Amino acid sequence: MSKLIKILILFVWSYVNAQAYTVSQIPFSGKPLTGTLVYATDDAVYGPFNISFNFCFWGNQYTQFYIGSNGWVGFSAGQSPSFTSFTIPSTAVNIPKNCIMGPWYDIHPGVVGNPATPIQYIYYQSYGVAPNRYMVVSWNNAPLFQCLTLRATQQIVLYEDGTIENSIIEKRLCASWAGGTATQGLHNITGTQAIVVAGRNSTQWTVTNLPQFWETWKYTPNYPIFVPCCTIATLNSN
Repeated sequence: MSKLIKILILFVWSYVNAQAYTVSQIPFSGKPLTGTLVYATDDAVYGPFNISFNFCFWGNQYTQFYIGSNGWVGFSAGQSPSFTSFTIPSTAVNIPKNCIMGPWYDIHPGVVGNPATPIQYIYYQSYGVAPNRYMVVSWNNAPLFQCLTLRATQQIVLYEDGTIENSIIEKRLCASWAGGTATQGLHNITGTQAIVVAGRNSTQWTVTNLPQFWETWKYTPNYPIFVPCCTIATLNSN
């Protein structure tokens, strides 16, 4: 590979890493809320689980993911199980990184479920065939900490082409705990960049559980998906 091509690739890499995603609201596009059950407790991180395809997130390729019980999906081990939302981007150690917050706030999946046995709140499931596979992670009617009668129903969908969808059926506000704030967005691996839904960066907001208010937000990569995930290995070997 010539030096000029390497320089051009590095330029593209630098650009797309800074302008990684566009976020937009689309018509509600929820997927099934069931699948493989995760037996979760309060403030915990689970995984790794297999994605079933190669998924590109912020320029890095992953085959496994983690589930934070407080509403996020991530791609790095050892992330904080912190329950109080903060604004992103942030390099603070208590803020999850390399993750999709859908949203991140204090969900309590460790209480008795509905039905009571087993505890049934968090699920994941893969669907489709190559090259159109997708992985769905759902929180289904999960209670909020200190406001157990208030519930969270939301899901994060990873598509094989690198697109991400985040659907919310119910997002309640527990004002008596942690200010009732929540963060919805993407956070990069170093905590230096974030793509956040407007007005939802550790703020108070709700989504009413009525079909006309259900939401889906789409994060579209601002680059051909192969550019950051595959060419870096080529650069390192030439």
